[in-house]
Parts: sequence; C-alpha cells; structure tokens
Amino acid sequence: MSISEKVELLRYKLLHQRFKWEYDLDIYHLLLSVLYGEVDRIDERTFSFKVTPQENSITAEQFLVYTNELLKCIKKNFNNICSLENIIKDIIVGNRNGLDNLYKCQCDDPYLCNDIDSNKKISECIYKIIIGNFIKNAEYVPQIESFLNENDLPLKKLEQYTLEESKKILKLLSDVVFSQRQRRYGLDLFKNIKDNLEEYLKFKSKSKSKKYTIEDFKEQYINTYIDSYLKIFKSFSVKKKYLKYFI
Repeated sequence: MSISEKVELLRYKLLHQRFKWEYDLDIYHLLLSVLYGEVDRIDERTFSFKVTPQENSITAEQFLVYTNELLKCIKKNFNNICSLENIIKDIIVGNRNGLDNLYKCQCDDPYLCNDIDSNKKISECIYKIIIGNFIKNAEYVPQIESFLNENDLPLKKLEQYTLEESKKILKLLSDVVFSQRQRRYGLDLFKNIKDNLEEYLKFKSKSKSKKYTIEDFKEQYINTYIDSYLKIFKSFSVKKKYLKYFI
C-alpha cells in the first residue's frame, strides 16, 4: 500500500469517526502537508484487522491518537498566539527525529491507547518535540542559555532533558508566549533557525551582490533572530510578575 493510499484511508477514518479525536480536522489537513511521510510507518493491515503491528510499525489508531495528543498539548499551552497553524508546522518540520521517537512509543493496547496521560514516555516525546526548535536555536542565539539559567534551567542537548525538565521548559515557553499578547515575533520561538538559514543561504548564493558575502548574509540573518529573541525575553521579564493574576 502506498503512502498516498494510507493518507486517504486515514482521512476517510477521520471523516467517518468525526469528533472521536479532538483535533481531527487539524490532523486531516496536516496529513497532506507536514505529516505525509510519517504515515508510512503505519502497518497497512491495521486499517482492517486487529493484528499486532509489524516491528517498527504502529496501528492507524496509534498514529491518530499520538498526533492528536501532540496537537492538544501545543494548543493547550499556546492558545493565545497568532498563526498557530504555522507554529504547528514549524514544530513538526523541525523535529522529525522527535516525531520518530513518538511514533515508536508503545501502549498497552495499540487499538485503544486511551491512557496516554500515564504513559510518561509519550509525554516526554511530545514535550521534547514542542521545545525542540527553541533548545536547538541556542546554537545561534546565546541569549537562550542565559534566559534558561535565569529561570533555573540548564542548557543541554535536547535528548538529555528529563521529563520534568522538558515539562518546565514547556511551561516557561507557554508563559513567554502568553506575555507577548499575540505579537508576531513570538513565532520565532518555534522556528528552526538552522533549517531556515540553510534555505536562506541557498537563495542568497545566487545573489550577484559585490557588497555582501555569504558570511555577511549569514550574520545578518542570525542577528535578525537574536534581535527578535532579545525583544521577547525583555518583554517577558517586564510582564512575568503579572502572570500570577491570569492563572
């Protein structure tokens, strides 16, 4: 069965069982864009039969449940940010390895998977997917490490964070986003600078400018993000004392 056929079966399943998954419409649209490749890990037999999925495969039900839980966590923590759909795509595209780890997670019944909250491994994968771009961006934005230190959190490689640390970083990002009051530069918290920079430099490599080199373009691009993060952190430092009134 091709990926396209699996996608169509998933979309039919979503339409046929409307409201079974809280974010079924979001999943429906994401299947043809940023989640297209991930669909291939579904054991095609599980669309029709209750069989144990092959090794390194999951059931169609697992795929939908895990994706729904990821979207639920994103929307719960960042419900007041503008362009949420774009943020979801940035998070997914920039964290393919995290998605791979999520869809490898096992649950007691691969055809039910109802007790997600008690499965710490699934929660940990979801948290790391959401905070992934922010942590990886510290390679280009040194202020991220300072910001984490100010909030009693260390800067480590993403895979080294514990469940509790990942949860704390997610909560911190949620507070930061809330304090921005829908300002658009809050979107930069979720962009993958490395991937975007590579695409930007590919485009600029065709430039015939004699004034700027590729290194100049790279520096300018990174500085744009640094300025954005500085504005975000400054805004948060001023407003965080008021957050307690919105809990």
